[in-house]
Amino acid sequence: MAYQIKELDEAGLAKLRSLEDKLGSYIVALEDRFTLADISEEQLKELRSLEKELGATLMAYSR
Repeated sequence: MAYQIKELDEAGLAKLRSLEDKLGSYIVALEDRFTLADISEEQLKELRSLEKELGATLMAYSR
């Protein structure tokens, strides 16, 4: 599974930058090609545990 950065028009890019300024954070826009998995609290705990172990941000998608 590969991620693809979403190409934004000038209006979309301006909105994204405005929200970045408001949040004081960077935002990455990805193509909306996948649906996040609906996981239980226990599964979420496992995911977060692995995130800490790997030093990475993980996202679970539906197959």
